[in-house]
Amino acid sequence: MSVAFFILAGILVGLWIHRGISEKGALTFYYRAHQKDDNLAKDLQELTEKYSHTTIARCALLELGNIYYKNHDIDKAISAYQKYEEYSPHGDLRLLVYDSLGYCFESKGDYVKASQFFQEIIKEEGDFLHEMAYINLGRVYEKAGNTTDAIRNYEEFIKRYPSSPYLLMIKDKFSRLTEEK
Repeated sequence: MSVAFFILAGILVGLWIHRGISEKGALTFYYRAHQKDDNLAKDLQELTEKYSHTTIARCALLELGNIYYKNHDIDKAISAYQKYEEYSPHGDLRLLVYDSLGYCFESKGDYVKASQFFQEIIKEEGDFLHEMAYINLGRVYEKAGNTTDAIRNYEEFIKRYPSSPYLLMIKDKFSRLTEEK
């Protein structure tokens, strides 16, 4: 029994040491990629493949998604964000990923999918990104021609965020849509 314990302990210590070495290697790779002036996206992609199960690789996926989105390569951005979500389904940055995915699908004209991601933000406890999620939902519903849901979201925004810097803009949208309807 004590031999099995020592073997198990040895395996666990070995895994812990290996993970530490991988994290350090990934971090070094990440810093070197940022020090170069050439293709950061290519280097970050390589990092996410070589060190896929490290913390820094997950962060690199978010950065990679942002680079792809900025370069209008929306399908690659979606892929990077979805890989982050796959590796960190309960991570602290999940709501940012939902927000980013919402913008990606909106830019592709898939307003139904975009609205689903913005709704996921609103479903979460707390208030992180909720204010913008209501605005984004209203805008996506408007683009989709769904005036009823756009009005409903703008109305909810007005109730929840009476001191928002966006309040006048949303009240204007709300008034315009209710007059048109």
